[in-house]
Amino acid sequence: MKVCTIFNCEKEVYAKSMCKAHYEMKRKHNRTEKILALKEVFICSIFDCDRPYYAKNYCKLHYERVNPKQFHPHLLTRKKNFWKHFEKKESGCWEWKGKKDTQGYGKIVIQGKTYGVHRVAYQTHYGTLDEELLVRHKCDNPSCGNPYHLELGTHLDNMRDKVLRGRSKSSSKIKVVD
Repeated sequence: MKVCTIFNCEKEVYAKSMCKAHYEMKRKHNRTEKILALKEVFICSIFDCDRPYYAKNYCKLHYERVNPKQFHPHLLTRKKNFWKHFEKKESGCWEWKGKKDTQGYGKIVIQGKTYGVHRVAYQTHYGTLDEELLVRHKCDNPSCGNPYHLELGTHLDNMRDKVLRGRSKSSSKIKVVD
């Protein structure tokens, strides 16, 4: 559903990117110029995004990423306290100081569902991700949330990394062939 482009209006588009009420106001009285000019002053509410406001407190890019029927963890970063749970290390890693699982991966519970912190951080920085792909750590630090230390890959890529880095129980017996 497309939303009216007039500031603070969240009604469905009727014509020319406006809801029926604003379209009729424009058509009959030509009164939307002042409202449209105000809209450019506001910016997206996503952390570190300075793009102009589009709808529902988001720029066009972030608005299109939001599916109102499903929660997106990258929206959590609107709350700056998410980033306060990281401690920057000399190695460049951003270590998660919140809850971790037994393997050291940062975990966060949002609306009753548990997410990996590295997936939330990746999605925040780079956008939506394919649920079939894994977010892999280049730094080999499971509690790291630095987006520049994260990359997408398949399960096979992840297993190959595990063997090459000597984290597999049988890494001495396995030969990696490219």
